[in-house]
Amino acid sequence: MVESIKQNHVEYRQLKLIASQIDSLRKQAEIIIEKSQFNTNLLNIKSNLTFVSGNNYYLYKINSGDLCWHLIAQNEWNLLYD
Repeated sequence: MVESIKQNHVEYRQLKLIASQIDSLRKQAEIIIEKSQFNTNLLNIKSNLTFVSGNNYYLYKINSGDLCWHLIAQNEWNLLYD
């Protein structure tokens, strides 16, 4: 069957195009899954903050190795504690 399709160039080209589109969609799906896993990991970080849209939040690794969210940027720490 494959050989008969290869001999018919029009249908063979259409199948190659579909295969290429399937591969492209698979790659896009993998990217979406990776982003989703990353975002889920971020959302699972313990926090006492109430997140408000439009605010900037900064992610820090504390001495214990845990991650925590903070409202103060790294370049603002010295301004607050000098």
